[in-house]
Amino acid sequence: MNDDPTRAVDREDGDRDRALRVIGWFIGTTTTRRYEVLDRQFVDGGSVQQHVLRADGVNGAASTSTRPTWRHC
Repeated sequence: MNDDPTRAVDREDGDRDRALRVIGWFIGTTTTRRYEVLDRQFVDGGSVQQHVLRADGVNGAASTSTRPTWRHC
């Protein structure tokens, strides 16, 4: 088994298990994390959101991830 949580997985691995591995990996490789909501719109059946995730790595590197609009139900 590949221990890299960001790798592509088979459906049988399950979305929940993969999400938990990614979260564990992210917490373990960062020292601080900030989540900033840029925009949120409510639509029938859920919402659409754009956000920025900022983090500082254990090695001192800073990272910013701007995510495109995402539908949450």
